[in-house]
Amino acid sequence: LVDDYPEYDEHAVEFLKERFIVQTMDVNNGDDYSLLLQNLNKIEDDAGLCMNRLFYLSIPPQVFGLIVGNLGKFGLNKKCQHDKAESRLLIEKPFGYDLESAKKLINETSEYYDENQIFRIDHYLAKETVQNILNFRFNNAIFESLWDHFHISLIEIYATETIGIEGRANFYDKTGALRDIIQSHLLQLMAIVTMEEPLSFSSVHIHHSKLALLKYVKQINAADVDSSSLRGQYQTYKDEVKNPDTNTETFAAIKLIIDNPRWENVPIVLKTGKSLNEKKTAVTVLFKRNDRNEEMTQHNSLSFRIQPNEGIDIGIIVKKPGLDNELEAVDMDFSYSRFFAADTQRDAYERVLVDAIRGDHALFATSEEVIATWEI
Repeated sequence: LVDDYPEYDEHAVEFLKERFIVQTMDVNNGDDYSLLLQNLNKIEDDAGLCMNRLFYLSIPPQVFGLIVGNLGKFGLNKKCQHDKAESRLLIEKPFGYDLESAKKLINETSEYYDENQIFRIDHYLAKETVQNILNFRFNNAIFESLWDHFHISLIEIYATETIGIEGRANFYDKTGALRDIIQSHLLQLMAIVTMEEPLSFSSVHIHHSKLALLKYVKQINAADVDSSSLRGQYQTYKDEVKNPDTNTETFAAIKLIIDNPRWENVPIVLKTGKSLNEKKTAVTVLFKRNDRNEEMTQHNSLSFRIQPNEGIDIGIIVKKPGLDNELEAVDMDFSYSRFFAADTQRDAYERVLVDAIRGDHALFATSEEVIATWEI
């Protein structure tokens, strides 16, 4: 363990182990929820403190409603017995299978939990590069002035993997690439890249701007599906899921148009796939070419590398050394790992957990955003 994880801190782990209590539960048994409430109350009584409670639900969607309902029925949705702290849900995706199931889950959850108690995880949004996109856009005037359809010809947002489904056959064959990655992660990234500047960087104003942007995305008509989307399946997938007739996609790409003045007719391409030749998540912005030079075929570009090797690339056109005026595209590369000390960088899940504990909603999708992305 120590060799595999050089950051392993034996004293910290021992400190945590002393504070862990394990309670095995039958999610159908109300007595187990009552016992959980008693155990939490006892911890607070022994400490003499009222504590926030964070229920981290990394569970199959088919039992989500049951568990959330029982947490509410047995009083685990309320503040602690001293009425000074919060009870919160930290929820892993998928949140629904389609629009109707997402609405059903939202209604079931809202019966016992207010929106400010709910934190839906999207670990992509906790990446440093994603958090930096808004700051990069709105605090660098040289790019903010170019962030529109007059200067940008294409935006690509993609998440590709070299691995296949890795033993997740039951989940993946019922889900597919479109629902697994595009509906949640990539549409959220698109909203951050293209939304209008929020009134402030508070979670309320960021969510307001994201939702407004998602509402401007044009629906793809049935007649345009073939020209606006692409589906694929890697060769060994049918054998892995032991289903020779499966039509579930392991690759999906869609082209969207944002119908507002800033992004008029700029194609936004979202794509994801498994068992491809590269593991990479990135946002690439392609700027329009300079029409003054008809021979120039290169574009200026800007790429936010989300994983691996988080950073930002800027593609510029320069003259090659020599007597001729020959041009070449080169990259200016900023890398987090090279510029910032390793101990200042945080794993995405670390940020997710800390923000949920402190009640900061900025990196989590709201119910309205979930519905808007399923509508798309």
